[in-house]
Amino acid sequence: MDIKDPMQTKKLREEMERAEGMEVKVTMTAEHLFTFSMYNSYNGWKLIFAIGFTLAWIVILFATWNMEASVWHQKLLMTFCILIFPVLQPYLLWTSTKKQANTYGFSTPVTLKLAYNHIYIEQAGHCGDFEWARIKRFVRLKSMFIMDMGSGRAYVIPNESIRGREQELVDLVKKQLPETKTKGLKAFA
Repeated sequence: MDIKDPMQTKKLREEMERAEGMEVKVTMTAEHLFTFSMYNSYNGWKLIFAIGFTLAWIVILFATWNMEASVWHQKLLMTFCILIFPVLQPYLLWTSTKKQANTYGFSTPVTLKLAYNHIYIEQAGHCGDFEWARIKRFVRLKSMFIMDMGSGRAYVIPNESIRGREQELVDLVKKQLPETKTKGLKAFA
């Protein structure tokens, strides 16, 4: 998002109000941030690596369990390695997102105006905008939509923010973005 100076903000806010499109008010919670963090941490190759790593340590643990050379602290270390991705990482993500949800940038409501030419953002009196082309991909999870901007940056639109307007959002996004950025996008019933 490009944050504008006060004069540009006033002009941009007026432009945002005149623009036709879908307006969404988003208030982030720790649960929303956690869901996004889990998506970001276990997406694509990262998920394949986590599964492969965990399965490899399970195989090693069972293969060496009854060996005389295998001592209790080795078994404990292998058990810890098994628990890194399915238990430890989600726990660490949850504790960090709980703290992050209370910070100013995340606890302050955001208004998104998904217009036909730009996406406008307003938060705590500051306005910004960006073009649809800057979106790397638009993803649908069970509890939210994610406007992925790349490098772990995204705008999250929880279901509560658009209850009953999911199909309107999907239609607008599919009209603005190429199919490669919206692969598999649907509103769900």
